[in-house]
Amino acid sequence: MQGVLSNETMKQFTDDLVREKTFNCQICDELCTSDIFLVKGKGNVCGKCFEEKCGEEMKSTAELNTALILIIARLILPCKFKSKGCHKRVASKSYTKHIGGCDFRTKSCPMKGLKGCEWSGSSFEVSRHLLKAHEEQVIKSENNIFKVETSLSKLFNVKILSHDYQNCLLKTAIVDNKLYYALNPLEKNEENTEYSVTHKSVETPNHSVIKTVGILTKLNGFYDEENLEKNPNATVVDIYSLKDLADKDNIILNEFNLNPKGIDENMLKLLECPICMSTMRPPNISVQSWT
Repeated sequence: MQGVLSNETMKQFTDDLVREKTFNCQICDELCTSDIFLVKGKGNVCGKCFEEKCGEEMKSTAELNTALILIIARLILPCKFKSKGCHKRVASKSYTKHIGGCDFRTKSCPMKGLKGCEWSGSSFEVSRHLLKAHEEQVIKSENNIFKVETSLSKLFNVKILSHDYQNCLLKTAIVDNKLYYALNPLEKNEENTEYSVTHKSVETPNHSVIKTVGILTKLNGFYDEENLEKNPNATVVDIYSLKDLADKDNIILNEFNLNPKGIDENMLKLLECPICMSTMRPPNISVQSWT
């Protein structure tokens, strides 16, 4: 049918418009994907810059650019990180979310706030960097139960929980007498699965305990943030209830169980080798005694 662009032609047309920055904000130079305002003396301005960087005088004469908003809403946009290897195309309403979690986005080291590390790289490189450059922060486990000593006096900390087939980033923070923690897989295979945490005393771990649960969720925009109270995926525990478990140095023991639902610590004990105390894997050999 004449007058209708083919899919490939439409893609090329969209890519050309994006390349020429036709839809970019005149303040932050980022692609506008939702509210776009025509501001006198500036041009098209995104909703965020309009609210945060335009004065009342500018706002009083600005108009919503409804025509441009309608055009962008119909486009399937290329990822901002296409040149780095991302070939996904997304609708404008999903664009910001995709950019925030794109694996090809350059991210700062999660240890930047804690250790001052200036490294940056893609999601694919983060796990390798952490295990090599921040070995002192790595906690390893054979059975996917990680024992993490946590100081109730330390406002912020980051650990890497490492197993043979997965690595997770653990962030803890104390804000307004509450302990916040979030556990994020550095690889994709364990995303959105449930894990449990047992909070107990370091000195008497078999006495009273407090149990909480959380969900493994992709990091997205929380690589650089220490403000866990703003993370909707963080789990919260009242600090006063944990203080009853703390030793004289104000430290408690947190056991993170990342095993699939239904496999608990008692079951793992049955699978524990009596010699090396690690979880047994085939082939298993039964012996009557050893020396």
